[in-house]
Amino acid sequence: MLETPQVSFARAIADDTRQHIMKQLCCRWLSVGDVVNALDGRVNQPTVSHHLKKLEEAGLVQVRQQGRQRFYTLDQSRVTLCCGQLVLAFAPDFVRRSQGEQTVNDPIIPIHAVVQDRYGTIAATGSGACCGPDGCNPTSPNAQLYEAALTADLPASVTDISLGCGDPVTIAGLQPGEWVLDLGSGGGIDCFLAARQVGDSGYVIGIDMTPAMLRRANENKARLGAHNVEFRRGHIEALPVVPDSIDVIMSNCVINLSPDKAAVFREALRVLRPGGRISVSDIVAHGEFSPEMRADNARWAECVTGAIPVQDYTELMRQAGFVDVQVIDQSDAEGIVERQPGMPRLFSARITARKPVR
Repeated sequence: MLETPQVSFARAIADDTRQHIMKQLCCRWLSVGDVVNALDGRVNQPTVSHHLKKLEEAGLVQVRQQGRQRFYTLDQSRVTLCCGQLVLAFAPDFVRRSQGEQTVNDPIIPIHAVVQDRYGTIAATGSGACCGPDGCNPTSPNAQLYEAALTADLPASVTDISLGCGDPVTIAGLQPGEWVLDLGSGGGIDCFLAARQVGDSGYVIGIDMTPAMLRRANENKARLGAHNVEFRRGHIEALPVVPDSIDVIMSNCVINLSPDKAAVFREALRVLRPGGRISVSDIVAHGEFSPEMRADNARWAECVTGAIPVQDYTELMRQAGFVDVQVIDQSDAEGIVERQPGMPRLFSARITARKPVR
């Protein structure tokens, strides 16, 4: 009798050594040697290679060839790490919390799966907005985000799902010939705006984890004839981008959605060239959410409960290795997100930083 995918995945994940390897692969790309070092030499290289092959066959890791070397990362569309436990995305109750009391959201529903479901629906229906059940800026999603001249000639298929909370493009200071990476590119609006500024000698890569959104972005690319734009599927915690290859990173109302923001900034630093820049617009909090609110994954997917205080946000950037971290401006997020009683005040902030020159 043939195994179901669930049984096959469960069998692959049951081995203790594979569980240790998968935890090391969460949100980063590692070679076989890197995994051996991460496990402090407790498992030798042939054994690690054997387990990685089994995980690859089960579809639990992604593989990238770079020269003669292979790099691996956890496929977080199938399995993720939450509270120290490996959780299958299609079966959120496969494992339960191993410590502490149950919360309102137990069994765990991986945040990535909830976010992907929400934005997949938006992409498929061609309507909706970043945050809240009634959307953001419902009369015109990008009316308050960009100068009118920037978006005047973009089709509705781009502007109707702009889904942002600000304009990171204007403060990025893009120059002709630069390579740009957009984290959480959605329908592609910031990619297309950036592509105009970097010109034919430049290049723009958009990263998104939602297949329906990537299809929408590629349809928009064909409609606009944007030959210097590429969209790739991936998680912003484990970017499918080679190191030291990007001049400027942008992101618009996406990093707040990540369950591991520190990993996002580490990855951003990894792929930037020395002296490269990051320019983000994101939702930040003035104050803290209660544990019960933090556990509300539906509101997390609406750009609400994943927001952290701006000082924590910028500190994570500094800890990752960024310098010259600056909060350019902050504006009240009322009208962008739906705020409920007991929540901290939320703001849309534009933040820039730089990777040090070696």
